[in-house]
Amino acid sequence: MTRRADVSKLHERFEHIERAYLEALAGRAPESVNIIDLLPAIFAAVPGTSTQEIAEALRWSARKDLRQADELEASRDG
Repeated sequence: MTRRADVSKLHERFEHIERAYLEALAGRAPESVNIIDLLPAIFAAVPGTSTQEIAEALRWSARKDLRQADELEASRDG
């Protein structure tokens, strides 16, 4: 498997974790919920995941959101 394929699989896995996290939030603001309370739902939705992988996926998601916000801002300015 190529590095590109490995990265693509990793991103797919992170997206799956991100979706599970958002579903577990159920519309609540992230800052109003303790992540510990969301873990059982994420573990159920993404078998074989770990707390470390969830943390990595959420950091990846935050960076992705920042990139998208920067791109939107740049498109408005340019």
